[in-house]
Parts: sequence; C-alpha cells; structure tokens
Amino acid sequence: MTTKNTPLTLSPLKLTTYSPDDEVAKSFMEFDRFDSRHHFSAGLTQSGIAIMMRFVNKRAFSDEPAKGIRRMVTVKLVDACAYLTVATTRIRITIPTGAKDDFHRVDFPFAYSNICKDHTYKVIVTDDNSKEILGETSFNIYDELLYGEDTSRWYVVDAGGMRPENENGYYKSYNVGTLSYPKVRFDILPKISPVPDILPELEIRVYFPDGTIDNSFCNPICDDFDMNEYHVEMPILVNDSNKGICYAELLCLDYPIAGCVFNTKSGYHSGAWFGKNLECLDQYTLEAASERFRAAFSENNENEEDDITDEEFEKALSEFVFGELIPSDDSDTIDDNPDTDFVNDKPELETQLDAGLNQRTPLSLDDLTGLSKVKEKFSTFEKIVSFNKMRVENNLPALSLPLHAVFLGSTGTGKTTVAKMMGEMLAKAGILSKGHVVIKERATLLGPNYSMEEKNTLEAIEEAKGGILFIDEAYQLYQPNDPKDPGKFVIETLLTALADESNRDWMLILAGYPDVMRKLLEMNPGFKSRIPESNIYVFDDFTESQLLEIAERYFAREKYSLTEEARIALSRRLHSDYISRDKTFGNARYVINLIQTEIIPAMALRVVANTSNDPRSLSEIQPCDIPQPKGLPHPHRSPIGFRA
Repeated sequence: MTTKNTPLTLSPLKLTTYSPDDEVAKSFMEFDRFDSRHHFSAGLTQSGIAIMMRFVNKRAFSDEPAKGIRRMVTVKLVDACAYLTVATTRIRITIPTGAKDDFHRVDFPFAYSNICKDHTYKVIVTDDNSKEILGETSFNIYDELLYGEDTSRWYVVDAGGMRPENENGYYKSYNVGTLSYPKVRFDILPKISPVPDILPELEIRVYFPDGTIDNSFCNPICDDFDMNEYHVEMPILVNDSNKGICYAELLCLDYPIAGCVFNTKSGYHSGAWFGKNLECLDQYTLEAASERFRAAFSENNENEEDDITDEEFEKALSEFVFGELIPSDDSDTIDDNPDTDFVNDKPELETQLDAGLNQRTPLSLDDLTGLSKVKEKFSTFEKIVSFNKMRVENNLPALSLPLHAVFLGSTGTGKTTVAKMMGEMLAKAGILSKGHVVIKERATLLGPNYSMEEKNTLEAIEEAKGGILFIDEAYQLYQPNDPKDPGKFVIETLLTALADESNRDWMLILAGYPDVMRKLLEMNPGFKSRIPESNIYVFDDFTESQLLEIAERYFAREKYSLTEEARIALSRRLHSDYISRDKTFGNARYVINLIQTEIIPAMALRVVANTSNDPRSLSEIQPCDIPQPKGLPHPHRSPIGFRA
C-alpha cells in the first residue's frame, strides 16, 4: 500500500498465530516463510500472533539518490466487529541512505481464552508523521470446538479438475499451450454448522512434474442463490518445463480434504473427477500421482474410444518422473542430441540463450554470456583432458586427473548448463562412459523417511554411473546446529564413494552459494582433500549489461524484436531490479522469467486487443509491453502514483 505524503511503502502484511512451543514463537523466522493466509484455526494453547512487515523506501525507485528514512509507525490489532483496539505498539523504521527496505516483526498476545471466535480482526499500520494508513489486513479465527467437527468435515468436495483457458468445462487431460494460464477448480458444498458469516478460506496447492509447487489461498465463491453451492479456483502458469501430470490438493486450515490429478501435456479428455478420484494421496510422490492418473483413466474411460493408450501413458509417466523431453509423433523434435541422456530430477532454468521454451544446451561455453572465470578454467581443464587422450592414443601413460568439482554461484548463473557441457566433453574424451547428468538435492537424497539416506545416496551414485552426479544447493546437507540431522549420513556416504579408487567412472559436482559452500568444505575436510582448488569453479553474478545481452539474444532466437524505446524501457527495468537485488536474485533465470511471465503476456494482451495479425505486430515488442518497476511511471504513460 502506498500513500502520497509518506516516503514509505508497506508490502502486504503476513500473519501467523502460534503456541509457545511453535518454531515461530522461539525464533525470528524470515519474511518469506510466512504465507498469505488470513484464516487460522484456534488452538487451546494458542498464545500470540506474529505480524511480518516489509517497509520499502520508495525514494529508492526514483532517479535521484535515495535519502534515508527514520519514521515512527503504529501497529494496531483491532476487533473489527466490536470496534475495539486489542493491542497497539509503536516501532521505529530506519532505512539508511542507499538502502531499499527494512523488515520488522511485531508480536501481540493473542490467547485462546481472549479471542472472540466469530469476530473479524484487523491489523492496521499507520505512519505517525503523516497519520496515513500504510497497510491493513483482516483475518478470522475458527474454533473446531465451536463447530463440533474437525476441519476435514467442514466442506464436501463435489468435483475437481482443470479448466483450460477459453474452455468452460473440466478436463482431465488437455494439451495446453506454452505460457497458458489454465485454472485448477474444485466445486464444494459447505457443511460447517453453524454457518459463519465468512466461510473459512481454502488453500489450493499444485505439485508440478518438474518438482515445483505453487499455492494460493482462496475464498469460496457462491454459485447459486440458495448459498449452498460454491467453488474455489486458482490459475496456474504452464510452460514447457512444468508440463505433464500434475497433482492438485485442496486444504482447509492446513488439513488436506481433496486431491486430483490432471495432465497438461497429452491428449484431450474432458470431464471432472468425482468420488474416490478426489481422495487425497496418503503421501505425495511423483510415482503416486502418475499411478493415480493411470488408474483413474483405466477405471473411468474403459469404454471410451479416445481412451489414453498405454504408449501415451508410458510417455507421460517418463516425462513426469524423469523430466525427459520426448517428442511426440506430431511435434518437432526437441532434443537436438538424442544420444545424450540428461536425467533431471529438478529441471533448472540455468541455460541462458537456450533457456525457456526449447530447453536445449548451447553447443559451446563461448555461446554463453559472461562467466569469464569459468570459461578460463574450463578451457584449461579441457586442454588437459585432450592432452591425456593424445598420450593414451600414443600408448603413453596418462596423468591421473581429479574429476570431482565444486561450482560456487548464485541461482541462474549457468551451473547446470556447464555441468552438462562438462559431461559431454568428458564422454567424448573417454573419461566418462556416458556423460549424462543426474541432478539431486537434499530432499531427494534424504527421501520421505529417515534412515533411507545411505540407500538413496548410493542409488543416486549408481544412477550417475558413467556420468555426473550434480547435487544442487549442497550446503543444505550440512546442518552444524543439529548433530542429529540426517544430512551427515549423505555426506559420509559420498565421502566413502569418493575414496573408492576402483570406481572412477563417475563425477561429483557440489553446487551452491559461495559463502555457505565454502563453510561446507571447511567443516568437511574429506571433500577438500578430494576436490582440489583447481576444480572449484566460481560463477559470478551477471552484470546489468550482461543481463540485457541475455534478454536481447533470447528475443533474437525466438524471433522477437525490440524497438529502440522498448530497449530503453527494458534497460531501465533491469537496472532497477539489479540495484535492488538480494542474494536470491535469479540472474539469467530472472531474465527469462521476466520475459516469459511479464513481457510476452503483456505483448499478447495488447496485440489481441488490437486484433493485429501481421508478422510485425506479432514480433515487435513495444515499450508498453515492458512492465516498469513499482514506483516508476510507465513509459509513455502519465504517472499515477506508487503501487505496492
């Protein structure tokens, strides 16, 4: 929320209630660990409510050097039904010159015995100087004791499935287009009694085949005059990297009450899911969702002529579980190098020119923007490998080459892409027998149950035999403050495997942020002794000009063009986001996401609204297609103030 007379902007407030033993009561959790829910379950041991706030200096988005801010603000907890202030406090906001924001957490006592369970509460944040409201949000508390049943019985789910764009009905399977926004929808019947004035919100949580998860908190929408039938729905972004069999789960106050599967990549099968096909999976896994999809189709479509074939299902299952890009008979071939098999448990948008729709690996490292340090070290490594190969071809002994490596770099700097290039190069030189890349992370190595760490790690090494085992965010394996953390068993298993000189047909690459990865190496000397400094690659963040180059080369590849004004607008947007970046900044991934989720959709809306259908209109990006940073006027438009 923004105001005219204060230099502060307040991001949407995030709230959570807690009991004394909850983690949030014992530690200062990060802003991103709070979600956007507004309805909470009242617990008998509930003791407080935490409010997370991010104050932003809106001067930081102007062309002039940002001045610092010192401001007092008042935070109030209000019973909106009784018009009473329950609690209030004042906090000082300090944002130094040149800084962008300041995070604050406020806790108020909010015990079960003092809560009016059927009332709506508000949190209001006011600037003491200007007396203007910076932000406010409402929330409700629901007591299971009051309604006599647990939250799993407050709604009956009648139907569920996917609703593609421009389609009115449900679909179980629909080959949606790239950058489409289908909706996940559930039809529900409230059974909560007595019926509250505001029905409890529901959460839709969607698990995609590439390992990503999206969620949204939804208020039930009434579908009939008798106020009996409702629905909730959530739009999802579908692109080439997350197409396939998805699992959508419906939750009420954190309790799963329904779930369904749908396919966004293969076939056209209309209809909603009903009955037992809306039951929640006991535990979500890729395999369980795929099996549910197959079993549901087998049972519901056994008499339909257009039933999904075994071949179609096996293809979808392979895409879902292994993330392989398998071209269909009626589509263009996606894989430019079918002899190279990249197994990817967590596909990353690490490629730069080739990131996004086509997901192809560049032919050489020189095709990538930036990465000067990596290119230099990789070139040296490649020459040593070639030298060894020539000696072997001339019946001379070759130098024993340490393979295992560490990639230090932020998100989106090309670590996965370089690993794939390294695998190809080592396979061609005969160092590795296959050269494929298997990508794992802490969650997949630990698995759903403790005591499986050694087995899962050995299976990952076996899967990577002949190629590269790439462990992303490897620093998460080491938790120095928790001596019982199972990640240490993964580390021990890896170190044992590295010490086995009889098994040299595999390579380990540990990847992650530089500072925490350095700590991992320091605290685990076994890694340091087996991975020499020469095999530590530093992936620097991209500069502003390099980010612009990545964007321009992406546009050129996909046959888009920028007008000069649009290029200036894009440069301005990149500059603003670059100077306000933090350690989670996505680098090349950020650029591709900006293009795919903001620029191209904005262009599409403009072109379709103007009913233009000529090649120039469909390829030329205008300045109005480049969303500008919050707080900056859009090019060629009158400024209308700052937005939250």
